[in-house]
Amino acid sequence: MTEKLGDGDDLGFGVGLRPELVDELLAPDSGFDFLEAITEDYLTPDEQRRDVLDRLAERYPIVLHGLSLSIGGVDPLDLAYLRGLRELADGIGARWVSDHLCWTGVDGVRTHELLPLPRTRESLAHVTSRVLAAQDVLGRPLVLENAAAYLGFDESTMPEPEFLGLLVEATGCRLLLDVNNVHVSASNLGFDPTAYLDALPAGAVVQIHLAGSRDMGAFLLDTHDDRVSAPVWELYEHACRRLGPVSTSFEWDSGVPSLALLREELRTAAELRARVGPRPPRPPSPAVAPPIRAGADARRLADRQRALQLAILDGTAQQAVPGGETVLRPLSHGEGIAVYGSAYRARHLDLLRTAYPVLGELIGDDLDDLALDYLASAAGRGGDLDEFVSGFAGWVTGAFRDRPGAAAVRDVLTLETALAELGGRSSGEARFTCLGAPGHLRSLAIRAGVLSGWTGEPGAEVALVRRDSRVSATFLGREPASADPSDGGA
Repeated sequence: MTEKLGDGDDLGFGVGLRPELVDELLAPDSGFDFLEAITEDYLTPDEQRRDVLDRLAERYPIVLHGLSLSIGGVDPLDLAYLRGLRELADGIGARWVSDHLCWTGVDGVRTHELLPLPRTRESLAHVTSRVLAAQDVLGRPLVLENAAAYLGFDESTMPEPEFLGLLVEATGCRLLLDVNNVHVSASNLGFDPTAYLDALPAGAVVQIHLAGSRDMGAFLLDTHDDRVSAPVWELYEHACRRLGPVSTSFEWDSGVPSLALLREELRTAAELRARVGPRPPRPPSPAVAPPIRAGADARRLADRQRALQLAILDGTAQQAVPGGETVLRPLSHGEGIAVYGSAYRARHLDLLRTAYPVLGELIGDDLDDLALDYLASAAGRGGDLDEFVSGFAGWVTGAFRDRPGAAAVRDVLTLETALAELGGRSSGEARFTCLGAPGHLRSLAIRAGVLSGWTGEPGAEVALVRRDSRVSATFLGREPASADPSDGGA
């Protein structure tokens, strides 16, 4: 591994790169010093998106932040992902690459949740071996973030700061301190957040995250959809006094505001950080990497992860998420499983509602019921989120095959899939065959923003054409092959 973090690197104040902010960030004097890009957004071939990132990299230092490395998992490390990450980081000159101390799934399932590990010597040995292997592929130290937690483990033998310190000592990795996650975890699990900050290996922290959370009554939820709360500002000030000046970035994932509001948050952070002293020295990387340990320890951890994953995915067996309370308190293990399970289902339902709004117009509440059935099926598990969304169309077509209006449902799904395909291009064309009632499809398409003057009939071929930001539809006439007679009209 080659050390690529300069001693004393302080990039100033940054913001998470989100599509809503790109135009403002490309304008002069955004007010921010660096950008944090989500790794997974740039590993797929998308020339337009990569061109924007390259342009931003000419103006700002970039750091990459991942969500799917699953460094604490027991499935084999995804070497293709790591090689792609290295190529991306080298291509844009990323200052460092980060991910979370967590696991995201086992046995090929991807929950897309940041799941916790028991903090034991066995877990430490397992994670150490994976960090060393990942860093060898990346050619640079890995930066690991503390994830928000909703459950703990009775078998844990050390607090998280001690676990992180031993991991740094063994691997030379670095840390991303998410102050909001410390606040959320401390509230949900019942530990002292200030003592947590005091116990961290100070010189290993190269970046700090600030974000908002949501008070759910009995617990806090890490949502990244609001301003930084007063308790988090207090913890940030304490962290600055202990760590010195450290690169600080803001995360805001939904309902992203303008840069003007984010600059208000920046000014608060800058005022707090201006009061601190020098940065402590960075701990050295180990001169000799410790031997990789595997075997029985990893097998026990795998069994633990399979059991927890099953409990999270099985919504029917979970207790209710705590509600109706007004005082924050530590969560029980069962309540923590319910919080992870609820977040898992909500994430996937929101994706399908966003991807298929016209279908929602057509079948109403049935969309959520079908989405949950799909999520519980083998077809709805294991793939990445794009595969999950695209696979839903075929699954629903089969589920609706014997219901009234099956052909109209298939038409709408085909329409929305074609619109999604065109959405990433400035111009293009997609064609499909109308199997149901053109008049009903026309009205739904107009609600989806398609300019249309359709006068076709079932079995006609439809052309969607995108020019700039406008999408128009035209019936081209009936295809020689008739529609499937088993499909009824709307």
